[in-house]
Amino acid sequence: MHLPLLALMPTDGTNDDEAGGSNAPLRPTPAAAGVMDEALGLPELEIVRTILQQISAGDEEGAKEQACDTVANWLSANKLHNRLRDEDVVWAALMRNVFPNAPRPTQHAAHLPEPRLPVGNKEWFYAMCNRYRRLRELREGVDLDLEELRRAEEEVDMYEASLRRHGEESASKTPAWYTESCSKECARARRRLWKLRQRKAPMLDQLKDAEDLLTTWQTVPRTLRPQRQSEWVPSDSSDDAWPF
Repeated sequence: MHLPLLALMPTDGTNDDEAGGSNAPLRPTPAAAGVMDEALGLPELEIVRTILQQISAGDEEGAKEQACDTVANWLSANKLHNRLRDEDVVWAALMRNVFPNAPRPTQHAAHLPEPRLPVGNKEWFYAMCNRYRRLRELREGVDLDLEELRRAEEEVDMYEASLRRHGEESASKTPAWYTESCSKECARARRRLWKLRQRKAPMLDQLKDAEDLLTTWQTVPRTLRPQRQSEWVPSDSSDDAWPF
């Protein structure tokens, strides 16, 4: 960048001694200092621009959130970096490198996590960052519920494996026979698992909805779907796996 001649002014002082003498360096005027700062900042800005455009993330757990945090840290480092917030080419590169399979915003709906339809690559990028962060928070919230379900399922599996080993179950037997012959412990375990799935279904459905929003911009929440049947609760009218 070409720099014009910059006006300089002496340091404050009432005499040569206070001003640092005739050999004291002159400092630029405020206007000149601004021009110098801008000129010296251009190489740094270009470096940061290049760094941002090269940030990428795979599908590893937490990788995309980490990329989002890295972008935020670079842009908030100082006012100079903040200029890049309005460069759409930077955000377009980030979308390609961090969210290559992100669903394109199509229309807004009240149940979506965004307050409005994103406009431009920057808002699209932040919307996807928010969706991944929301999914992680939901997963953290249901970790204990999933663990409780896993233990209940393992208990049922253990009892059913025991029945198979003793020859009490075969492909030719009917669900009614299975109910009658199933041990009391197995029946109680299955009832516990059934009730547990019914109780946990709403929050687990919410988790599945959040997962869907990573690949589809707008989906109908499972709680709003007609003739709703949660995938977490088998249907007792059509699934012989729950014969009690």
